Amino acid sequence: MAHLPWFALFVKSKHEKSVSAILQAESYEAFLPTHSHRIKYDERFELPLVPSHVFCRLESQNRVPVITTPGVFSIVSSHHGPEPIGEHEIERIQRMLKMPTAPVPWHYVVPGDTVLVESGPFKSFRGVVTDASDGKWIVVSLNLLRGSVAVRLDRDSLSVKVDSTSRYTRACSQAGSA
Repeated sequence: MAHLPWFALFVKSKHEKSVSAILQAESYEAFLPTHSHRIKYDERFELPLVPSHVFCRLESQNRVPVITTPGVFSIVSSHHGPEPIGEHEIERIQRMLKMPTAPVPWHYVVPGDTVLVESGPFKSFRGVVTDASDGKWIVVSLNLLRGSVAVRLDRDSLSVKVDSTSRYTRACSQAGSA
């Protein structure tokens, strides 16, 4: 199996662990990166690092057994078909999971995304990301009194809002029309 490429499977939400277990029982190499999530009273549990996704090594020509696994919706694809994930990317994730400071999910934002400021002096303002090159901070253009002000905000103070102009919506509408 180690010679086969990795693919990302899009799976039913909250079924990542069961899909991974089923695939492993069927002799597939499945990888479900998780992070520890703490709720009140110091209760901890593991959540998927990439929600609704499980990584799996498989032959792209023989994908029917994987796609028909309960909870699997599809293999992440481009317009050319199933898109393999580089071995180095999976290895990076595996190395990150072994580090003392464990990774946590993070909003993927790019310039042009609409965001809502959830805390701080600009709370409840909507803006457009103009620079997302820094790991902790992003620059957001806020519309104020028919003008625009660029501010540097901590990513933790934002939530990503998908609207008709966002890259996600554009990508989905393009995929649906293809």
